[in-house]
Order: sequence, then structure tokens, then C-alpha cells
Amino acid sequence: MLKPHDRTKTGIIIEFKLVDQEKNETPDEALERAMQQIEDKQYIAELEGSGIREILKIAVVFRGKELWIDHSRSDRRHCHG
Repeated sequence: MLKPHDRTKTGIIIEFKLVDQEKNETPDEALERAMQQIEDKQYIAELEGSGIREILKIAVVFRGKELWIDHSRSDRRHCHG
């Protein structure tokens, strides 16, 4: 997790996973599992609790020397409530 000192900047959450070859997991399934872990561990809440509203979630998956990446952005700067 990269937490910027300037709360108007983007916070970054990166989750790394290996493709589980013993379970015949696909890279897409591993990416989904990595993104789900970001949600399950509530890493976003930790950044938001620090006043950071723009958050980039990145999943990085490896199988040997192969690499897959997925990402999504959570921007709550314009939410009211």
C-alpha cells in the first residue's frame, strides 16, 4: 500500500499472487482472487480513513516468468453524503 502524504494525490494498493497451478487456476481467476483480497482486507477503508479519496487498486499475478496485471480506480472525491 502506498499512502501519499498529500491527501489530494492517489493512494495505491498492490496485491501480488501466484497462479495456483495445483488447482488448475487460470490467470484471470488469480487476478479476480487478488482483487477480491483487496476488498476482503478492506485496504481501501484504511486509505479512506486517512482522508485519501482517489485510490488505484492493482492486482499482479505471476506464473513462472509470465505476468498479468489488472487494475481499477476508486474515486470518491465527488461523492456527497
